[in-house]
Amino acid sequence: QSLRKTIFTECPYCKGSGVVFSEQEIWIHLKNAIIEQLEKTLPRPDLIVYVNPLIKDFIEKNYQEVLQRIAQRYDVRISLAASEKLHVENYEIEKRRREVSALDMLIEGAFTD
Repeated sequence: QSLRKTIFTECPYCKGSGVVFSEQEIWIHLKNAIIEQLEKTLPRPDLIVYVNPLIKDFIEKNYQEVLQRIAQRYDVRISLAASEKLHVENYEIEKRRREVSALDMLIEGAFTD
């Protein structure tokens, strides 16, 4: 029973007759999905992460700095966007092609020659 309370929270859709993952568990899955996208995509894209408004608030209150550190580590922008259309457990990650500056093109050209 305590494991169930740790991993799940009351479903906001059915008001407790079912369960959904807790905000913490959703964050863990989302963070891993973001890192996976950044690891497997070159050149690394900027990301727009669409989440349910409840999850967006949770991340901004508790994990905004972690998200910023991930963005810094991969030298990308990661934006959170709320979507009422998404179930609390669901998210969508949109990859955006990064604008390449003239300096970036010079640096990249130096390493490919």
